[in-house]
Amino acid sequence: MMRKILVSGILCLFALCVFAQNKNVSANKNADEDRTAAPWSQLEVLKINKEAPRAFFVSHFTEKGASKIVSLEDVDKIYEIDSAKVLNGKWKFFFANAEGDVKKEFFAKDFNDQKWNLIDVPCSWQSRGFDTAFYNNTGINMMFNKEGHRLPQYGGKNGEPSEFAQKPWVPDEYKQRGVYRHKFTLPNNWSEKEIYLRFNGVRTAFNLYVNGKFVGYSQDSFTPAEFNISKFLNGGENTIALEVFKFSVCSVLEMQDMPQLMGITRDVILLARPALQIKDYYAPYKISDDLKNLKIDFNVEIKNLSKKTFDGARLEVFLIDTSDGKKLPLFTKSSNRIDPNSD
Repeated sequence: MMRKILVSGILCLFALCVFAQNKNVSANKNADEDRTAAPWSQLEVLKINKEAPRAFFVSHFTEKGASKIVSLEDVDKIYEIDSAKVLNGKWKFFFANAEGDVKKEFFAKDFNDQKWNLIDVPCSWQSRGFDTAFYNNTGINMMFNKEGHRLPQYGGKNGEPSEFAQKPWVPDEYKQRGVYRHKFTLPNNWSEKEIYLRFNGVRTAFNLYVNGKFVGYSQDSFTPAEFNISKFLNGGENTIALEVFKFSVCSVLEMQDMPQLMGITRDVILLARPALQIKDYYAPYKISDDLKNLKIDFNVEIKNLSKKTFDGARLEVFLIDTSDGKKLPLFTKSSNRIDPNSD
């Protein structure tokens, strides 16, 4: 029985539901549109307008959808739901050998990219014939030339760390980048939803544009980057553009024993959520010594992104028995009032 509970405890992450009496909501979107100059060259800038990291979960439109058991065999279908749209596939791609090869008009909504190459997303651009793949065991790629020889300016003297090690920079010969473009249309049932664009992995850093407007910046190649793009969307067709930097100054933290392959390397997904939503949760648990009891401590962050007050909102948390689909209620918590733009 304990094994069932543990498995169900994992699957209950998809069964966190928010119920609200108010159904007509309007989005309040105050993302800063200002672009910080060359964020990839600043150690102090890790992100711009990117959502805070959160536990992994998928939001559903209905309790029935959230209660559906997901087996290990079907985990690759987790985004085949009404509230998600996978954007993997063929994207337009331009590879720039130098910083000056990237033009401002590349990010415009109506830029003509018909002469650009097509590239698979997700994949690295090196695996499709662009740029040079580099394998490094120790050290930092940017300390070596393309033949693999260490560059003399990156060595320290008299046992002291080099200037580069103390305050890294991206040398001109390593400022290659890839520009991606893709068009999409929102599903009809996503009106009045908050729309998030999620990149599960982009190496190394990137600027994001939607319909020609700068949305934000992210680095940290192997963790998801999520942006609320609601305010940038139009009815009908929309355009995403990414400027992906081969290296940033923070690449020094990601140099490990592996091939260095760049680009959009993991799934890209659109996610729709209600204005009153679960932003994050933390659920540590403790199992008794005899393995008969399990204590779960749920901490859930609720966010109201609308301009309206929600009265009578209710949070329900439960486990699902994978053998028969029965729900085991853990707790219910109600709130008399959740003000606009508040947690």
